[in-house]
Amino acid sequence: MVLSEVDKKAFGEAINKKLQELKDDLSTNDGWTFLKEEGGMKSYITDVPNDPNKKVKGGGPIKTNMSPADFMAWLDEKNGDPVKRKDYDPSMIYREIIEEIEPNWVVLHVGLDSGSMMVSNRESLCQMRTYIDDKVAYRVTESCDHESFPKVMGGFVRLNAKLSGWYAEKKNEGELELWYVNHSDPAGYVPAWLANKRLGQAALSALVCKKMIEEE
Repeated sequence: MVLSEVDKKAFGEAINKKLQELKDDLSTNDGWTFLKEEGGMKSYITDVPNDPNKKVKGGGPIKTNMSPADFMAWLDEKNGDPVKRKDYDPSMIYREIIEEIEPNWVVLHVGLDSGSMMVSNRESLCQMRTYIDDKVAYRVTESCDHESFPKVMGGFVRLNAKLSGWYAEKKNEGELELWYVNHSDPAGYVPAWLANKRLGQAALSALVCKKMIEEE
């Protein structure tokens, strides 16, 4: 383990703040602008004070017998397999767990295809922590850094993942309430059309999961 107990405490305090931010974002739609409804899933967008990068969220019910813990395991399966990952998130070209702090708490190094030959690919170093109980699960991801972590890969720009969060709750038999929240700073040059496209894709992340799960 690379992180000291002091580092671990600091990382833990930071990620727990993001967990509360995720809960706050999902507790109300006040201040959020409705984007659209597709496949039974609603998406919203909001401005963030003193930040040019908007925050999006999207979600709704999906028909499945999965528990919240099952869903998080399903995400891990899709993200951890390069072949399966192409169906879930084709923009992810690299993903490695570089540190396991505790069970359900890891540090990831991720590479992302920008989607344009005119724009540099992105990468991210982030901590990801999953909180699970019987009926509810949260997964929170945010950028982090440490002197022992990998430096920026050649040809990539390191983005700042300010919050990437999943919420899954078993409210009814055969149904799972699923939501995703995203707030990122891509860093460096990204044209407006591509930034807006990425925002729209992030807002529909829960819909992508819904379609895949209900088709399996």
